[in-house]
Amino acid sequence: MQLYLAGTDFVLEMEPGIWVNEGMTESIQNEDGTITEQEMEPIYQYTGIVRDQQETSNVLFTIDNQIVLGTVYSNTETYVIEQLGWGMDNNTKRTVYVAYKESDVEYTTISSYPSGKEFPLEFLVSNGDEYPHIISVELFDSTGTLLYTNIYALDSHEYVHPPEMKNTDENYIFKVTLDNNITGMYNFTPDTYDYSAADIYITNNYDTGKAYISFGMMVS
Repeated sequence: MQLYLAGTDFVLEMEPGIWVNEGMTESIQNEDGTITEQEMEPIYQYTGIVRDQQETSNVLFTIDNQIVLGTVYSNTETYVIEQLGWGMDNNTKRTVYVAYKESDVEYTTISSYPSGKEFPLEFLVSNGDEYPHIISVELFDSTGTLLYTNIYALDSHEYVHPPEMKNTDENYIFKVTLDNNITGMYNFTPDTYDYSAADIYITNNYDTGKAYISFGMMVS
């Protein structure tokens, strides 16, 4: 396949997709408060290389029915596709993405932790909206193994900080569902030097009156 990403053309040679969550179920809290189990929407991972860069490239895409996340490592440069959230375009809800090269990202960090410390895996879920929301969080490792799942009912400006977990992988995938009808995915790579935690945030587009999910990273 051909791909134009962050100013660069690629020809990718991809392997067939792997259905990483086959047979898995998720818990959904209905409007009446009851919780039901249902089969998860399929999540597929595709791996491959950049053509003519067999030894110096690596490609990974994670895709479900709504979301596309991806990284292309090519000749010491990493190109990324990430989801920022949702937006309205001519009264149509659309996924908002950003595509960039990691070398173009500027980081400013002040670490309060000693170098070399083994940092835990943590994340924060916050409701920045003035209305309450129900949000479900599923956390997968890079192989598609489900590590954590829970459902939270958050009042306005309430947040939860689940217990920290052992950090055993280089990359994680968060699948988040807001009010049973808005789904977002976040490809989270923990910082290898400073403490970092994934930030899952509910906010509101007050021009449309619609709540949506945004993702980020907290670094200390």
